[in-house]
Amino acid sequence: MHFHRDVVAMCDCFPRSCLKPTRDDIFIGTPPLAFTFGLGGLLCFPLRFGASVALVERLPPEALLESIQKFRATVLFHRADHVPRARRPVAELRPFLAEEMRLGGEALPDATRQLFKKASGIEIIDGIGSTEMIHIFISHSPEHAKRGATGHAIPAIPRRCWTITASAAPPARSGAWR
Repeated sequence: MHFHRDVVAMCDCFPRSCLKPTRDDIFIGTPPLAFTFGLGGLLCFPLRFGASVALVERLPPEALLESIQKFRATVLFHRADHVPRARRPVAELRPFLAEEMRLGGEALPDATRQLFKKASGIEIIDGIGSTEMIHIFISHSPEHAKRGATGHAIPAIPRRCWTITASAAPPARSGAWR
């Protein structure tokens, strides 16, 4: 169960440490508001940071690209692996994307992230999140992206990594998040 204060906490964790939105940003995306990815990315984050949002009823791939260009969107909440599904090579997408666009989405294979970055010049901000945690809890900022890694634990979110023997894993060791 979540409390009202959790919505504010959601706005102060991931976006402040990784997304870094400003009043000049224009958010756009495809996730439904009923899911926390859409609730945060298309309602709460823009409101919290005084940014704008372009809400478009239906966004199939081609319409998404046209809407990004039409509204001059700078922040896209969308499954980043779906952007190339616009039936165009990734390099042809560049004219549709803002200079400093930030893409939010699910954890992606490194090859997908690198292909998109090479073709567009944009580092995708991916992450791991869940409705139960109310949004993304592991991510990175573009300047701290590390090949083969999804990111780091978002500040202010309690976390611990456990070994297979159920003891706390020391730093830089493998384990399971709990």
